[in-house]
Amino acid sequence: MFWLVWVIVSLLAWWGIDQWMESNSGFGSWWASLIMSLAGAWFGDWLFGSIFIVLWDFNVVGGLIGGVFLTWLWNRLKAKMA
Repeated sequence: MFWLVWVIVSLLAWWGIDQWMESNSGFGSWWASLIMSLAGAWFGDWLFGSIFIVLWDFNVVGGLIGGVFLTWLWNRLKAKMA
């Protein structure tokens, strides 16, 4: 169930950033942003541990924070390179 929560949180983070920023331009398109969201959610879960809401051994709040931050950072770097 960890994997299911991880993917759902990553998709929510990716969708939120995609609605806020233009992420389909430049190199990598939306696949790269989705991969960054997955990596960010995993990193946020690892970084925050069990401080916030934990669902099936996954830190939901930490995953959202990590996913949003890493996807935002990726899109900002992508916009500067384009």
